Amino acid sequence: MTLLSLRGNKLTGDVDVSGCNKLQYLDISQNKISLSFLNLSKNHFSGLIPSLPTKNLQFLYLSANGFQGEIPPSLADACPGLVELDLSQNILTGVIPASFSSCDALQSIDLSNNNYTGELPMDLFMQMGKVRKLALSFNHFTGGLPDSLSNLTLLETLDLSSTNLSGVIPSGLCQDPGNSLKELYLQNNGFTGSIPQALSNCSQLVSLDLSFNYLRGQIPASLGSLSKLQDLIILLNELDGEIPQELMYIQTLENLLLDFNELTGAIPSGQRNCTNLNWISLSNNHLSGEIPESGSIEVKLNNDKRYAYIKNDGSKWCHGAGNLLEFAGIRPDQLTRISTRNPCNFTRVYKGVNQPTFKNNGSMILLDISHNMLSGSIPKEIGSMFYLFILNLGHNNISGPMPPEIGDLHTLNILDLSNNELDGGIPETWTKLSSLTEINLSNNRLTGQIPVNGQIITLAASGFMNNTGLCGIPLPPCSSDQGSGPNSERRQSKRRQASLAGSVAMGLLFSLFCIFGLMFVAMELRRRRRRRC
Repeated sequence: MTLLSLRGNKLTGDVDVSGCNKLQYLDISQNKISLSFLNLSKNHFSGLIPSLPTKNLQFLYLSANGFQGEIPPSLADACPGLVELDLSQNILTGVIPASFSSCDALQSIDLSNNNYTGELPMDLFMQMGKVRKLALSFNHFTGGLPDSLSNLTLLETLDLSSTNLSGVIPSGLCQDPGNSLKELYLQNNGFTGSIPQALSNCSQLVSLDLSFNYLRGQIPASLGSLSKLQDLIILLNELDGEIPQELMYIQTLENLLLDFNELTGAIPSGQRNCTNLNWISLSNNHLSGEIPESGSIEVKLNNDKRYAYIKNDGSKWCHGAGNLLEFAGIRPDQLTRISTRNPCNFTRVYKGVNQPTFKNNGSMILLDISHNMLSGSIPKEIGSMFYLFILNLGHNNISGPMPPEIGDLHTLNILDLSNNELDGGIPETWTKLSSLTEINLSNNRLTGQIPVNGQIITLAASGFMNNTGLCGIPLPPCSSDQGSGPNSERRQSKRRQASLAGSVAMGLLFSLFCIFGLMFVAMELRRRRRRRC
């Protein structure tokens, strides 16, 4: 159907044409419809935003179309009854009409993914005293964040990511004790200076993303007082100093991403306090010391939480396993929200849902502490992270044998222990890693034969290179003087035992043969003597 005319009837209530994909003409004029809800999102409308029936309109969604030009002043006629306005993902320009100051009932404004320029119209937003969500990401604003933001005490979500803002992050952002801020997204901008200590006043904060900026100084220890924080994401800045131990006191913390900074010192212990942790990524820093033992973690992670993970391409400037998107407030279908400052080209996207019921120890999905200066051995407790999807400890100074307990990670998909000083053989228990698709154990001191069973022998030979004592599929066969590792020793021991058992059996059979032979000879001699008599 391409044409639908309902003109001149007595229609009331809703008119749903969402299933009419080929509809080109719709006429519902001269009816008794009084619109309070209008959703025209995700269509192919273009041109200027038309005049709309705004008298009783409360909810207006025009996102994901091709609307151009400025917001018509007539749209403000929907005020003061308008509650939610979504004009995102269009090609709108200009400024927000000053007449919108009368929208004192407006609670949600989404103007993201447009072409707005100039300074943030904060004076206008200040007059919208009930606004709870303000999303302006992916525009082309200039200037910085004004201190007046703290006056929006009901604001729960502030998304100013990828808006070309600069300057310092205001220290008075949450100076009002009654602030309601839960989500603060300032990633992919040009912010400088330090992270304000006063961010700890945002006591309701759940997600904080300051990635892809030019922030310096240390991570404030005061952030450890944010008792509701779930996501702390500060990738690709210029932060130095140690990771505050106080962060391990946040029991609600789920995702800690601090890659590509200049952080030093040891990884804080006490992860057992963070009972919801499932994503730790600290790669490309200058961390040292040993990997702390996680101990026993009682898991309280909610199920059915979607995530998207982008895998790095492994080029010269691209180190680490990859990045988590979903927990940064980025939906899997918005992969364009990756910062232009990210040094990586992404070759693969993993998407999934946390479906398991976490009844065992360990809720971790990704652990990436690669490209640091960590030493010591790999804690066997890593084997209790039963839902681990990605484990990357590569490019450190870790030594000693590889724990057999890693073989218990049945969901492990990517394993990278390369460029360390690991020795010994590949444990036989690793043949249970049935989900493994990528492995990199190269540039270590491993010896012995690669286990012949399981998924390991189906993977690329490059993942085992530069271990002078390692042999067997997919590497060249082991020679007579190789195979000194524990796997080959076990196999040789089994062969020796089998050989010994065979020798004993043959000896017994030969003895029985000799006894029966002697008995036969003795009986035959007796018969002959009787015949002579």
